[in-house]
Amino acid sequence: MPDIDRAAFAAAIRDRLLALGRAEGRDTPLPYQEAQARFTGISAGSLSRAASQITVSAAVTLAICKALSLDPFDYLDLEAEHPHSTFGLPHREKKSQSNQGVSVPVKRETSPWASLSQGCEGSAGAHHHRKETSS
Repeated sequence: MPDIDRAAFAAAIRDRLLALGRAEGRDTPLPYQEAQARFTGISAGSLSRAASQITVSAAVTLAICKALSLDPFDYLDLEAEHPHSTFGLPHREKKSQSNQGVSVPVKRETSPWASLSQGCEGSAGAHHHRKETSS
């Protein structure tokens, strides 16, 4: 199943930002905030995520490629293997039920009014008291 080679894409982003920084006489890459201000359609957060190999949407990938003059097809891996599709998240093994913790049932007071309702059991919440009459 095709996927983006995030490592290659991240390296290309970092290289391009470094080249842009050097073109301005810096020894450091163009900061994400400055790239955001310079290029339409990309945010500093998206650049940071993509440059850290974190999955970004297809639209963000294309916007970054357009802004930084990168060819998106250079990062398309047509033979990526996905043994368990997890939408870009690392696969996690399920815990067996025998290894899962169990909470012990405990009586808890859930509100400051809980103690007031203890004497009203069986009255279905009725708050009216009958007035005793003398005959």
